[in-house]
Amino acid sequence: MALTSDRFKDNVRLQSAAQNSPYMKWGERGDAVALVQKAYVDLNFNLPNSTGAGGVMDGIFGQETYAATRKFQTEQDGCSVDGIVGRDTLNRLDQIFQKMPGGANPVSPAPPGPNAPRFEATQELQGFDETTIPRWQMVPLNGERRIRLMDGADLTVVSANTGVATVHEVKKCFVHGGREFIIKGHTKSNIQILAKKGPATVIRLDVSVKSKKTVTMTFNYVSDTSGHQTRRKPGSLQPTFDHANKLFQDQINVELVKRSVNPSYSVAGNLGQIVKWTGVPGTDEWRKVVANRDTASDLNVFFVWRYEQDEKLGDGADAGTAGGNCLLEDDLAWPFWHVLAHEIGHHLGVHGHTANARDLMVGGQGAGAFIPRAHANVMNP
Repeated sequence: MALTSDRFKDNVRLQSAAQNSPYMKWGERGDAVALVQKAYVDLNFNLPNSTGAGGVMDGIFGQETYAATRKFQTEQDGCSVDGIVGRDTLNRLDQIFQKMPGGANPVSPAPPGPNAPRFEATQELQGFDETTIPRWQMVPLNGERRIRLMDGADLTVVSANTGVATVHEVKKCFVHGGREFIIKGHTKSNIQILAKKGPATVIRLDVSVKSKKTVTMTFNYVSDTSGHQTRRKPGSLQPTFDHANKLFQDQINVELVKRSVNPSYSVAGNLGQIVKWTGVPGTDEWRKVVANRDTASDLNVFFVWRYEQDEKLGDGADAGTAGGNCLLEDDLAWPFWHVLAHEIGHHLGVHGHTANARDLMVGGQGAGAFIPRAHANVMNP
């Protein structure tokens, strides 16, 4: 369906996005993004970092625009909440602005303004998801996380169930002008932290207290008996392993345990210049590689020289994960830490990909590290 409102109809990029040809997503820049940003602002969504002098939008589809898109989608019946500006989202916006002469006033109740009370993260990648409604914080069982309350000086902050988690304020002045609180997890469960004014709850924060989950891993450096072998060396593994381990521990309370490193994992025969997964017995080199896996580990990683998902060259596969095994090639399109952590995410049960370059489980372009609530609750229920 073509866009017909005065706000959008003359922009060629928006018209193509409205047909998903292609849709707009994190990382795109330009006038079309700026038009969508201005539409959100006129609907009273807060994009302070994207708004310049005189209300000019920066035209950068980043975290702020992604979050505003998800918030808008949440308010639309039957609209997928995916942070993508495509057919559904643009047609909803187009319908709204058809009813708004000049686009001056929203036709539905406005979301909270920039000075509304809100919970925020105090550090990046500590298990806080600001894209959900209510916002969400992971707290380790018998551990703690710190959160920030902005524009809530007169509010009382309490836990809805102190048996699950307690909250107390850090009494000091902060340069950000807000208040900070420490949440401690006591029982594995889900609760809410409430910010109240008298008996009325003004805002809520969802909290999941998660027990520690461990993933034991064995790393195998593969060669065949025809001279093919990985160029990776065991000495380069530790920094990447530590990086991946920190991402999972801090965000979802999953600990990676390096159980074993096999520097000389030999596969009999000639695997060729490319190790291929075909799913067909007799031609499937995946099965040959994983045949002698370390059965005592949850996940075996096999470093190979080149990997493809099928018989074709150049299918773009850097790695594959299934059945407690991961094949990971030497020449990666993305940083080593990201590919390894991404594949561990698949092992932990997230089989799909997102279109958000910020996410660890992004498909295509992007090398993010953020684990959103939906993925966290799959990886460590």
